[in-house]
Amino acid sequence: MEQSRYFFLGEKGNAVVPDGIEHIERPSTMLYSPRIPDPYNDQIRVGESDNSARMKVYYATLGVPDGEYKDIYEFIFACRASKLTDNYYYMGPMPRSIADLKLHAVPLGGRNGIYNLVSGDKMSFSPEETAEQVLVHRYMMMGLHYFVMYGKCGLGRTRVLQEQTQSRIISAGGHTFDRAEGWLLNVSGLFVGMLIDYYRIESGIVGMNAQLSFVKEAEYRYLVYKYLKAVFVGFVKHNSDDDSLAEVTEQTADGELVSRVVALLKPLV
Repeated sequence: MEQSRYFFLGEKGNAVVPDGIEHIERPSTMLYSPRIPDPYNDQIRVGESDNSARMKVYYATLGVPDGEYKDIYEFIFACRASKLTDNYYYMGPMPRSIADLKLHAVPLGGRNGIYNLVSGDKMSFSPEETAEQVLVHRYMMMGLHYFVMYGKCGLGRTRVLQEQTQSRIISAGGHTFDRAEGWLLNVSGLFVGMLIDYYRIESGIVGMNAQLSFVKEAEYRYLVYKYLKAVFVGFVKHNSDDDSLAEVTEQTADGELVSRVVALLKPLV
C-alpha cells in the first residue's frame, strides 16, 4: 500500500487548504533539518520511521507572484526534503484536492522531473525549459563557489588515524577562514543547506545542530566538503560523453574537477 503525505507550505491568504493536506505556515520551525533542529518543538521527520515502505511526499505552495518563494529551488529548499523519500513539488493556485495536487506535482529528479541540484545526476532539459536551465546554472555555480572556497580554506586536507585494529581517514584540521570569509561558515545557504538536508548529514554529537558542528568541528567540516565533492564528481561522470572520465573520482584534484563542472554548466546560459 502506498504511503503518502501532503503538505501546503507558507501563507495561504484567503484560500482554503483541502482536507487531507497539512498546512505548515512556517516550515523552518516545523520540518526537521539537521542544520537547525528545534529541541523545544516536535519537528516533523517525514519518512524517517522504522517502516520499510518508501514514502511519497507532496509539497504545495502558492506560485509567483502570490507566494513567498521566488523560484522552485527556493521552495524545494524550504521543504527540507531528504533522500529517504520520493518528493513531489507544486507551485501555483491552491490545489482543489489531494487528487488535484498529485496530478500537477512534479517529482524531484528523474528524466521528466525537476533537476536535483545535489544529486550529481544527468541533466535532461527539453528545448523550452530555458528558465529552469538558468536556475540550475545559477545554483550549481553557487555550490561550486562554496566548493572552491572550502578547498582554499583546507577542508579537504586529511590524515590517517591509526587505531588498534584499523586505520581511518579523518580531517587534518587547521581549517582557516579569513576575516571576510565568515559567510562560508553558514550552512543554511541554498546549495549547502539542501545538501545537508537531502543526505541528512548529522552531527556526531547528540543534540548538536549542523551549524554549530560546522563551526566547531573539523571533522564535520570535512564531511560536508566530502559530500559536496562527491556531488560534483557524480555530475561530471553523468553529464560527460568522454569515456576517459571514468578516471574522475573523489581523488581528482579540486581544480581539475571545478574546470570540468564549469565547462558542463556553460551551455545552460
